[in-house]
Amino acid sequence: MIVTTRWLRETAAGLLGLPADELDPARPLAELGFSSRTAVVFTGLIADRFDTAVTPTLLWEFPTMNGLAAHLTAGAPAPAPPRAPHPLTDLLSESS
Repeated sequence: MIVTTRWLRETAAGLLGLPADELDPARPLAELGFSSRTAVVFTGLIADRFDTAVTPTLLWEFPTMNGLAAHLTAGAPAPAPPRAPHPLTDLLSESS
């Protein structure tokens, strides 16, 4: 779960433009600055990383990175190795 939490934290930090060490994985993502748009991109990246279908509502069911990591790793195989950057990440950074 530690590896998953670290990946979630680093990915969230990249989307928010913040250093990963400033993000407390126990705080709700909405408090960290997630918008509905960021949630869509984040869940798309999670879906790619874990090779599973994920909807943005997952972030309301598991509002913290700790909770999300526990859910993603509960009885699940190890996450897939990192892939090339997701095209939605590029779109998000271009429109900022």
